[in-house]
Amino acid sequence: MQKTGGSKRARLSGFVKLDDANKAGTKDGYRCTLILTEGDSAKALTTAGLGVVGRDYYGGYPSPRFSGLTSSFPSPW
Repeated sequence: MQKTGGSKRARLSGFVKLDDANKAGTKDGYRCTLILTEGDSAKALTTAGLGVVGRDYYGGYPSPRFSGLTSSFPSPW
């Protein structure tokens, strides 16, 4: 990824499966949320839900390395 000289960018490049929020990188970017999922199929479900809520403030990204994180925490039950 290239440095931008400290300036904000509206779109990120280099992340192949990133579905960025439309308002990310703009003056309303502080209101945006990135939803991290545990794979492509979970991201597909998230993308379907974004059709209802809207893509202005929500984005999604599948992470294959995220799956070990949830199993490392002890269950409270």
